[in-house]
Amino acid sequence: MDPDQLLFRAGGYWWDGTTWYRPGQVWDPVAQDYERRKARLAVTVSAADMLDGRAAPAVAYIGKVRAFDPDAGGPDNWLSGLALWA
Repeated sequence: MDPDQLLFRAGGYWWDGTTWYRPGQVWDPVAQDYERRKARLAVTVSAADMLDGRAAPAVAYIGKVRAFDPDAGGPDNWLSGLALWA
């Protein structure tokens, strides 16, 4: 594994911390490695990007795994939980 590859995505795309790259498909015989081809128009979306100012991380519900009930309803405002996580 290349140490520059910090994050992978389905289909072989990878990210080095600043740029998304396409899957290694073009072999460079001189470098004995696949060519690094940047993914055009790639967008990275984080949890913080999904927030619009209405979330209140101070009121977010933090549940315990041991008390998880799959049949219980979800939280009233999941954006607050997302804001706390982000």
